[in-house]
Amino acid sequence: MFTPAMTNAELQHEAYLDFLELKGPVGIAFSRFRRQVNASSGKRYYIHNITQTKTYRTRQNNTWQIEFHSNYYTQKNAMIGGYVIYIPLHRGERTDFIFFRSIDDFYPEKVTAHFVQRYKERYLEPNNINLKGMTPALYFQRNSDDMRPTDFYPENWSEEDKVNKMIWLSNQGLFVTSMEDKMRVYITFLDQENLSYYKALIYEEENMMRLFNEGKKIKDTIEQAKQMACIYKQPNARKIQERYLRRVTDYDFPDREEYIMNCLRAWDRMVLSTYQLLDKMKELGEEDAIRIK
Repeated sequence: MFTPAMTNAELQHEAYLDFLELKGPVGIAFSRFRRQVNASSGKRYYIHNITQTKTYRTRQNNTWQIEFHSNYYTQKNAMIGGYVIYIPLHRGERTDFIFFRSIDDFYPEKVTAHFVQRYKERYLEPNNINLKGMTPALYFQRNSDDMRPTDFYPENWSEEDKVNKMIWLSNQGLFVTSMEDKMRVYITFLDQENLSYYKALIYEEENMMRLFNEGKKIKDTIEQAKQMACIYKQPNARKIQERYLRRVTDYDFPDREEYIMNCLRAWDRMVLSTYQLLDKMKELGEEDAIRIK
């Protein structure tokens, strides 16, 4: 049974025992739910966000909440939906949550009380979000399927923070996690200042890449070199390029780091060849430079 004094390692062990027990019953119940809400005989359902909730008490005396939900229907009337399995962990005045997004693999997630409080203050309340009866933690889990990792770090983070924590982006905003063994721990939801700073960095990256792509379209070699030199002379141009590459390159891309480094080496070669051409132009003089285009 989960107890308030458990460490994260003990929580994971307890959760694993329950996970093994939950796999079969949840799989069967979800299949039954899909049959109940699937459109059949050519009929079309127009009810959206159908939900069904259940509880399951394990042999470890832990009571898990299970929510099945439909998201949308395909053109062939097949329901696309999912489920969330979670349990509140009461620790005095604090309540953490352990979630499973899937029963295919053991991958627990702990949403801390601190995270929930910051999420309420920095996203739910400012945006007047209607939770429709869900707890804030459940609402977050239901609406964070689009989360993707970033290489963004707040300015006040230490090197240790950068090693041990990761920042994610979703349509809801930025949030911080850490990994403890196999459990992802949601630590905090970042404030608007950090989100604004992150957006400013993206704007800087996108603006430079727009100028870069426009420069590549210039057919006149000398004019193109002048345009590209203006880009390369921007403060931290190479760092901006690296940030851009890390943001847009999929984390699951094979040999991701090698790909990024190859792109940066190509950038360095372009910078070198551009300045070499401009130096040659200065040596020959403008009139002779025209003839070598």
